[in-house]
Amino acid sequence: MTASLPRTRNTVDWKAVGIFVLISYGLAFIIDAVVLTTMGLANPLAIVPISLRMFTPLIATVIICRWVTREKWLPAVGLSRESFAQGQWKKIITSSLLGLVLIAVVIAASTAVAIAAGWLEPDWSMSQTLAPLADAGVTISPGVLLLITVIQALFASVTINAVMTFGEEAGWRGWLQQALEPLGRLRQILLTGAMWGLWHAPLIAAGYNFENQIPGIAAVVLFTVFCIAFGALLSWLSIRSRSVLPAVIGHAFFNAMAAAPALLIAPGDTWDRVLAAPMGVPGIVLFAALAVVLFYGFNTTRKHAVAQHN
Repeated sequence: MTASLPRTRNTVDWKAVGIFVLISYGLAFIIDAVVLTTMGLANPLAIVPISLRMFTPLIATVIICRWVTREKWLPAVGLSRESFAQGQWKKIITSSLLGLVLIAVVIAASTAVAIAAGWLEPDWSMSQTLAPLADAGVTISPGVLLLITVIQALFASVTINAVMTFGEEAGWRGWLQQALEPLGRLRQILLTGAMWGLWHAPLIAAGYNFENQIPGIAAVVLFTVFCIAFGALLSWLSIRSRSVLPAVIGHAFFNAMAAAPALLIAPGDTWDRVLAAPMGVPGIVLFAALAVVLFYGFNTTRKHAVAQHN
């Protein structure tokens, strides 16, 4: 059996794709305009509308399935009964766990690369992060702080963060990825990732994620490339499991762990988000390399299984 999400199409319904993009981008960009013109990214309250914009792809899928394609919504976003039938739920669990491990490894490896290259000078005592705790009378070791960070990220990846990322993944790895399946695997993954990345464009150009360390247009390009690379891993997880859930959990875990390298920033130093962050250059290279390995192995394994079956 070919490992793919339950729903398949013979041709791309470009009308539906266009409407999906119009709705998901349009709603998100309206929210962005309100945020940027009324409060700005530095306002702590900006996190509320920015979080709400994550549901715009989900809203787009509901509208598309109800009035455009007239398909059942759950299968359309990668949540069909087939995904859980005949022990398939085991694939969902193993794919989710595998995604957590791979993402953690890439974050750790990208940090190690940044340190080795001199892009990040680590403060192993984590003094900048631990100082406020010490002032409050709380004393913990750097190792315990890191462990707490990972545990919190794991918890968030299956609770509040997962709720938020489902709003995105129902659209990207759920509906859109399946809609683009007739293009072939490579173009399907590249286009899904690119559309996902550009959906963030107004916020990224305004300094979100990269803190204005590079020009806005360069930040948009860099983050879009990151979304293609990281999105390829999320796509592989959804294809392997025939469900969108591992992508939801993986995305949620990354969001919770992406700032972990900042724990090592020494007092007075600035975190280089281009060269020393998981969404920067090291993370892009590592996620892209991982995607090539996974998809090559996936294709090889599938062909071998088909040959044995025949």
